[in-house]
Amino acid sequence: MRELKSTLIIEMSADALRRQSALQDLEAIKKAGGDVASILREQVQALSKVATKEVLPHFKGITEDRLTLRGGHKMEFTCIAHSDDIIYLGSGDGTVSAWSLQPHNINSASTEEKPLKQLFIIRGRPKIRVHGRKQPFHYDIMGVKLNRHPYASIHSTSRIRDPYHDGHFGGITALAASADGAYVASAGLDCLVNVRNGKTGKSLFSIILDNIALSMRIFGHTLTICMQSTLKVFNLDDHCEMFTLRGHEDQITGCAIMDAENNAAITCSIDKSVRFFDYNKQTQLIFTSGVSLECVCWPRTDVFIAGCSLGLLVHTSEKRKPVMQVHPHDCLRFLGSGSISHTFVPSTDYCRRLVTALDCITNGDLVISGCHGLVSLWKCVDSNLDKVADYAVDGFVNDLKLMIQHTKLYVLVALGKTPARGRWDRDPAGYNGLLLIDLKCPVPMESKGSSRFRARVAM
Repeated sequence: MRELKSTLIIEMSADALRRQSALQDLEAIKKAGGDVASILREQVQALSKVATKEVLPHFKGITEDRLTLRGGHKMEFTCIAHSDDIIYLGSGDGTVSAWSLQPHNINSASTEEKPLKQLFIIRGRPKIRVHGRKQPFHYDIMGVKLNRHPYASIHSTSRIRDPYHDGHFGGITALAASADGAYVASAGLDCLVNVRNGKTGKSLFSIILDNIALSMRIFGHTLTICMQSTLKVFNLDDHCEMFTLRGHEDQITGCAIMDAENNAAITCSIDKSVRFFDYNKQTQLIFTSGVSLECVCWPRTDVFIAGCSLGLLVHTSEKRKPVMQVHPHDCLRFLGSGSISHTFVPSTDYCRRLVTALDCITNGDLVISGCHGLVSLWKCVDSNLDKVADYAVDGFVNDLKLMIQHTKLYVLVALGKTPARGRWDRDPAGYNGLLLIDLKCPVPMESKGSSRFRARVAM
């Protein structure tokens, strides 16, 4: 009888599992003897409050320690993902690699152990040949070359395919990793998403898409893929597609997921809009920006920031239009960070003034942005942005991530001589590789019954 019950639980759909978890929460509240309506109202009010994790008071970024890595990649780095202790890199030649970080070896250059230790590497395949013939290129709406995978020509009712152990045909467009390192997903120009074991690199299964995916996120063991104008949500444990959300009118360029309490995603698109998708209700809210957007981040529950050619746009959940704009001249205004060997000269070229990457600490006051030749650190207070520091880099910033490890805060920057989403420009002085910057910002460890950050709650 017990075996029969376990089988029934595994075969339940995603909607049934959500309904079952909600009923269990309601039964727990009733057994505790509380009023269900009042408790749910208090939870909603708690989520609406702004709780800021004050990180920047510990900032000591006058001088920084830098570490560069190329690691067997032959072209520009296009995207970065990380788990708690592993860094994943993707490049334009279809190569995906994983590296383990030992922060205690960064400062001591004479140590025998290297700061980054390679775990695995899956090299890309530059050409697709079926029956000895090279497949023709296809172009999407953005003008990017698509080199579709042979799996994509197989018509079936399911997008899930068998494990594919080789590399991608074409460049990597998006990477996502789970926090525990169990899964890492890579998407390429071959319209294939390959889900692998995050520690060994073994392929678990693959997903066929109709078009390229420019952004992916994994929270828990749920994968969100931004394909063209839709969001597709997959359960990685069950190898199944949960649901699809539609709404955008053009290619989605960025996606941000906050935490499990919200169970939602914020996306930006070329259609000049930012949309808030609620996974539970499967509804959406539309926020207009008036310009095509490149990236987005979600620092707090009611504040989200988008990057574009107009600089940075700050949105709040209360208003449809941006409440603040950081002009490109302010984004490119170099404050300096004590780096003597690097100099920054702002470009007048339109393509080199785009804010191409954004990241933040969830519920924190720290936001970081990247454009051509520059990585900027911002302090987010309420809905205002103030620049704290700048770091000059070599080449285009195709992606960046903030990583907390061993009470230290690091910036991972994917650099390239060419932009990640096209080769309309080239910087001969650029660097194809990874740049790791130590922000000199100690992060307190969590103690029992308290957060590792000092919370400041605004009513």
